[in-house]
Amino acid sequence: YVSDKVKPELEEQVEFLTEFWRMCLERVENEQKLKKKDQQVEEITRKLKSELTSKHYQEKRERIEEQDLKFLRQMKDKMLGELYEQSEHKEKKDEEKIEMEKELEQRIKNQEQKLTSAQEEEKELLAKHEQERREL
Repeated sequence: YVSDKVKPELEEQVEFLTEFWRMCLERVENEQKLKKKDQQVEEITRKLKSELTSKHYQEKRERIEEQDLKFLRQMKDKMLGELYEQSEHKEKKDEEKIEMEKELEQRIKNQEQKLTSAQEEEKELLAKHEQERREL
């Protein structure tokens, strides 16, 4: 039993406490909602970072692959150029070799002719010498 004199004061306190608890509950609910939102933001941020990192590395990998391709093309061009120069040089050497072989063949023929001439001259001299000996 509550007296009429105290009743309004108690009702006011009950109202105050009810309002206080309602505000506390509201605050707790709001904090929970905020926590949930924070978690969602964190998750979205993590996903975005992951995607950005993945995209960054993919772009970096693509740049490296492009650089590798560029380098390989340059190497191929350089090697083809060297092969072309070598083949030109080889052709020149082959031409020089053929020219030298012709010169050697000509020298050999000249030497053979000289040798044949010298042998014939020697035969003639021997024959002449033999004849002179007979005459003596």
